[in-house]
Amino acid sequence: MKYGLLGYLSLLFFSFSHAQPPTPTEVFVEHDRTVQTASIYFTDAISGLSAPVVIQGFRPNLLVLEELTLTPNGVILKNPVDGRVQLAMPGGQIIPHPFIPQHPEGLQAVNWVLSPDHQSIAWVEVFIAGTNWLSNAYIADINGSSITPLPPEIDNTITPQRRLMPLALSNDRNFFFYDGAFPTFPPSLTDYFDDYSDIHVYIADQQVFQRLPDEPLCDCGAGVGGRGQYYVRLEQTPAGFKVNLWDLFTSTRQEIASVGQRYQQAGDIFIPEGLPYAFYTQAENLDDESAEAQFVLMIVRFFDGAQEVLIGPSSQRWRVLAVIDSGSALLLDNVYSGGTYKFDLSTRQLSQVSEKTWLGTVYP
Repeated sequence: MKYGLLGYLSLLFFSFSHAQPPTPTEVFVEHDRTVQTASIYFTDAISGLSAPVVIQGFRPNLLVLEELTLTPNGVILKNPVDGRVQLAMPGGQIIPHPFIPQHPEGLQAVNWVLSPDHQSIAWVEVFIAGTNWLSNAYIADINGSSITPLPPEIDNTITPQRRLMPLALSNDRNFFFYDGAFPTFPPSLTDYFDDYSDIHVYIADQQVFQRLPDEPLCDCGAGVGGRGQYYVRLEQTPAGFKVNLWDLFTSTRQEIASVGQRYQQAGDIFIPEGLPYAFYTQAENLDDESAEAQFVLMIVRFFDGAQEVLIGPSSQRWRVLAVIDSGSALLLDNVYSGGTYKFDLSTRQLSQVSEKTWLGTVYP
């Protein structure tokens, strides 16, 4: 029997609960590239009833997982028409975000990241004051309390070509990871992933800023996971992408060799909490002469220092949403075609569980 994702998640939810729990809300999104809309569905996990929110002007080249961020209060987004930061609410409304931005005058860009537990948020505002490009960073509770501007060391004058970009925030808000030299201009249609150039961390309880150890200073993929324990850098070599892995808790570094397949780009890093794995995607097979871009989904195993291909090469780009079933399976997003899929890590079988993309679960 084939269960939809909502039914599958409901089974998981009840299997871990004996008492009558508060009903969770499963959040999905559907991108209609023809009419240029993104429809967010706040769906009751028990009844299946949905409160849809429709975002107009959602261009075909936009990717839902890069534009929409699920929080306990709703979905944060930048209005695709005018760039205003907004909050799509479970009741169906879209409202101005209540505390982002803090400095709307001369605002040029704003970007944010959530802590892994979704209870805190860090964001960077890029704006012009006179002839200067400036960048301010803030950390706050997800409800807007305890808004903390970061000290002047991070509020530095930047250039129109490079700016600050948030990368990750720890649950306790003590570690804020950011790129100090992120490209300002938007990527081309064939730039599939964000490239980070110069990763730093701000340590709140010490009020210090420092570049991460052995930072390669390359324009390449980066990710932080495991409550801020693991830091991953993807570095291109003549034999393909190797993985630089740091355990920031133990101050150890590990280099994981490439698998011998040469690709031009890599990104979409996902590091699940509590598991010794990371996942990422490579794009543009340099050994393939076809005009269509080729993608592979990779798994990186920390415990034996190896990586391997899970899916591909193919024209389908897959992105990991979650690790499920006690670590034996993945939930994947089909990035360009939409839909949510389950991938069994043992059998390597792929099955669709929803025609919509799953953003996550909100608990009351």
